[in-house]
Amino acid sequence: MPSMAVDVITHASAALENNPLGDEHVRRVHVVVPDDHDPTVPVPCVWYLAGYAGVGRSMLSHDPWQEGLEERLIRLRKERRIGPMIVVLPDLFTKLGGCQYLGSQAVGDYETYLLEAVSYTHLRAHET
Repeated sequence: MPSMAVDVITHASAALENNPLGDEHVRRVHVVVPDDHDPTVPVPCVWYLAGYAGVGRSMLSHDPWQEGLEERLIRLRKERRIGPMIVVLPDLFTKLGGCQYLGSQAVGDYETYLLEAVSYTHLRAHET
């Protein structure tokens, strides 16, 4: 039966350091990886971006009334509707109460942060 593990990667972002809002520049990126993942075999990597008022890790929260992300991935893989994949849940939340996906002089360079995290997480998720 397929199962998943969540790897939490701490990423210090030069792009968010000293941002205008004073948001933390050290962020945690949650990465959902199949337990049977072979780092030498390439698999798709899906970036799950939270909606405006959400954060990536909230997609992992347990809700007794509905299927969570990990459970959904396991079920879909068991049903052979999807293959193995890595799902990345970045944190782009700001002190304004929402997610920022663009670079802004007023808020900070979240676009560059996301691109940094993509590269950094890709390397970490495929470590041997």
